[in-house]
Amino acid sequence: MEAFSLPPIQRGQTRPTNGKSDGENDGSKSGVKFTKHGAKFYLPALFPSAPTIKSGPLPMLVTDVHRLEDCRTVYKNDGFEAAMYGITMYNNFPVKDVKVQGKIVGERWQELSPDSFFMFLEICDGSSDAPISVKVRNQLYYQQLTDYDQNGDLLVQVRGQGVFYNGKVEIHAHWIEVVGDKRDMGLEMDWWEQTLDVRRKFLEDPWEFTGSVEDEVQKYDEFRREENKRREEYKELLAQEKKAERQKQIKLHEKRLRELEKQERRSDDQSDDENTQEQTIESQQADTTAESVDSIVNTDEPADESETSPEVEDGSNTIKQENSIQIDTVVEQPKPVEETSVPPAEVPVITVPTPQIRLQTEQVYIPPQLFTGSRISVDLLDKQPGSDDKLKLEILTFCMNNPPKFSIHKVMADKAVRLQLLQDSCEELLDKTYEVGGEFTSDMLQMKDGKFDPLRNGRFHTARKALCRTKLVRLTKSLNFETKPLKQAQNYISALAQHVMKTEIDVLQELFDDYASSEEILQQLSRFYTSTVKHYTFRTSDLGDRLKEHFKVDPPAHVTRRLIIHELLQAGVSRIIQPRSLWRLRLTWYYKVSEDYWMYLPEIVSNEK
Repeated sequence: MEAFSLPPIQRGQTRPTNGKSDGENDGSKSGVKFTKHGAKFYLPALFPSAPTIKSGPLPMLVTDVHRLEDCRTVYKNDGFEAAMYGITMYNNFPVKDVKVQGKIVGERWQELSPDSFFMFLEICDGSSDAPISVKVRNQLYYQQLTDYDQNGDLLVQVRGQGVFYNGKVEIHAHWIEVVGDKRDMGLEMDWWEQTLDVRRKFLEDPWEFTGSVEDEVQKYDEFRREENKRREEYKELLAQEKKAERQKQIKLHEKRLRELEKQERRSDDQSDDENTQEQTIESQQADTTAESVDSIVNTDEPADESETSPEVEDGSNTIKQENSIQIDTVVEQPKPVEETSVPPAEVPVITVPTPQIRLQTEQVYIPPQLFTGSRISVDLLDKQPGSDDKLKLEILTFCMNNPPKFSIHKVMADKAVRLQLLQDSCEELLDKTYEVGGEFTSDMLQMKDGKFDPLRNGRFHTARKALCRTKLVRLTKSLNFETKPLKQAQNYISALAQHVMKTEIDVLQELFDDYASSEEILQQLSRFYTSTVKHYTFRTSDLGDRLKEHFKVDPPAHVTRRLIIHELLQAGVSRIIQPRSLWRLRLTWYYKVSEDYWMYLPEIVSNEK
């Protein structure tokens, strides 16, 4: 059987080379892994030198994002490492970080655990019929946006990486920012111009690598070694932390066992001392009884003598009768301890540590005079400056307990607020407009299905419209009640209160775990009051500066204080921890009016022994 051979080449003919056809190539010199549709796909080691990665986040239209391909689909097994770093492919261009801009046309959420969930935004810029899904962390979502399903038609800009899930690309956002709303056509036109310039500059023609393949491969190998080394160090660090945590738990367990043994020995010693004391008292009682019997017997001897005078005989008979009664009493009831008078010097003094602990508890654990203030309660709300303005308080209470979307109908449905609005603001306006005098009542406003119906109120329609659209809306706008910063500030205060409470409870629990004796605990808690408790206090003015810095909201001081009181009441005013059988510790929020600061203070409320 003859071996297969190519036909001879005729004059003027040339054989095709692998470089001009699709297929695998040897990338040792040129760096080309394979060619496809006339484009060269380079080795993943050359990706860091691509202009689409070196230029930072790549501005792209939504339609271009949909054209991204999974690196594992294009490069098979060789693309897994690049995909792990968040690299996708646009033709033969590697793309890592992208930047898109568009309107929010939909929202959904996915819960991973009770404390962790993600939000998904559907963003469209008009370049594609299908919007792009953007995955946003819940912290970033609430930091930049308002409540769920309240962000329709906002214009946002997103930076992140393209990730494939179930064969479809989505963006995992590193940052999101609101740049406008649906009416800002100028921003959209500028964005289209920017993305089209990037497309013409990078994406129209295939990528051509012009550098040194050996140098880039060497850099990539060095990067991989450093990355692997960093991962190994991270694994070792995690293992060491787990080992240290385990050893700490073992030491803590051993320490608790030693404390239990000490307590058992103390209880045994105390019981032995009590038994010794009882034996001493019984012996003293027996000695006293014996002495009394001897004295009675000795006094009976002179009574038998005949030379005794009648007076003496009568006295002796009296003595005999008294002594006989005393003897009968002692014989019939030998045990009562209260009737026996024992000299104090003869009773041994036994030191019991419990009363001393109670005395020290009363002296140390109540808050020192420096920290005295008012406990946080509902009554404190009415004591704040500005409480006489019932209209503002009603609107503030409504906004704190309802969604941030302000509804005039809901506020006007409150009879008390509606009446005060008429009396305070609408009377003069109605007098001037309709020349109607007299006192106004809430019955003059007709309601329909619990809502304020302007069509059924006749002559009050113009006045009602002027009131609702000027005074009420202006009031809420001036105090930022209607906008998202109010809810953001409220959530920030709630998170701050929860953080202070959790951190301080952990610190106190660790303090009780590290020290065994009551004296050490007392000393450490005294130091806690003088040095550590200042870290768990905050002033209203400082909190107002933070709200202004983070959320661009600047409510008045009395409004900020009411928000703080409201959130502290929601978080829970008092909590009790019981680190020892002897201790019961209560932590309570205090407000010091003179200094205008809030503090979370521990105090002993009872002692079981």
